[in-house]
Amino acid sequence: MRSRCDTEPAGFVGGFCYNGPMLKLYMREYCPFSIEVMNFAKEKGIELTLEDIAKPENEKVLMTMGGKHETPFLVDEERGESLYESTKIISYLSEHYVK
Repeated sequence: MRSRCDTEPAGFVGGFCYNGPMLKLYMREYCPFSIEVMNFAKEKGIELTLEDIAKPENEKVLMTMGGKHETPFLVDEERGESLYESTKIISYLSEHYVK
């Protein structure tokens, strides 16, 4: 069986293969709602891939996937889920990823 690292370069973190959940957070650096989600994830030890929408390519993906120019926007690639709003994202992370 092949791991994500065999097929996706994004599976490499710090030179090591990371086979944990692929959680992407589309965010703005100074958005208080994005910061709230990032702080929660850090406190709970949940790894997020941060995608700052200040980069046009990330903004384009956000609009394609979510349809709204809002942050934060979480994409859980493993579960096939995506959602907006910090309170909903924190509840989702708590339910599925807090040990």
